[in-house]
Amino acid sequence: MGTLPKHHTARVSWEVVTRPKREGGLGVKNLVVWNKACCLKLIWFLFFQSGSVWVAWFVSEVLKGSRSNLWTTIPHRKYSWQVNKLLKLSSSIYSWIKLRVQNGVSCRFWTDNWPPFGSLRSYLSTGFSSLGIGNQATLASLRRNNSWRLPPARSEEQVIIHAHITEVQLNDQEDFYEWEVDGTISTRLWGSLAPRCGILPERSWDRALVQIQSTGFRSTKGMLLRFCWQGCIYWIWSERNARLHRQIYRSTDTIKKLLDRQIKDKILTFRHTNPSSSSKLMQQWIV
Repeated sequence: MGTLPKHHTARVSWEVVTRPKREGGLGVKNLVVWNKACCLKLIWFLFFQSGSVWVAWFVSEVLKGSRSNLWTTIPHRKYSWQVNKLLKLSSSIYSWIKLRVQNGVSCRFWTDNWPPFGSLRSYLSTGFSSLGIGNQATLASLRRNNSWRLPPARSEEQVIIHAHITEVQLNDQEDFYEWEVDGTISTRLWGSLAPRCGILPERSWDRALVQIQSTGFRSTKGMLLRFCWQGCIYWIWSERNARLHRQIYRSTDTIKKLLDRQIKDKILTFRHTNPSSSSKLMQQWIV
């Protein structure tokens, strides 16, 4: 008697399948990554596309008139799946949306990303009442008669906050949000690796994008620059998640070594299909 045919599965990882064809993959889109990217783009719209009808509706109906409420509004069954998805992802993009203090009227003391420490609620890991400052307090509400009205500092972290606030100068302009990827790790990482691509790195996100887009996509410099930029974003995001969720910290030098290995492996994928380009890229990178 014959045997029933056995079921076999393809022994190819999803990571390989979703790589571009020029890198040996099948070019299949990773829908999980694409979905997350699209949702994060919608959050970006909330802060930087104020003319949108959808943004106006979301801020008015979901965030109750204040974008600062995005950081504190929790998902609820009364909201749609899409709205709850954005609320759940808000913490993922928090560190990149910086509030630039001007008059301090719209700057929430506890939850907006205005100080270098990020959210003060997380930085102090304490309740709002312990400092006598309300949950909805703004920076402007803490300054009266040209002096800051703050409770006495009772910990080293509070002393640091006091020292920082004394350097803040309020003015008559409105507070505004800014997309920022600069930081201790990101600045050091991009600042040390970009020169290997043949450029002097810009610290501003917008200027860095213009700088990258001004180089030819198919040129050796342009290709290497994009590899490095994508790699920096990936490893900065990976480090952020490791620190936030697993309390694992890696030094900038360690991340640089990981990124260096990643870019070399990326270059080697061109060795068989385009040996000349692979050679030029590797020479530029290791010089």
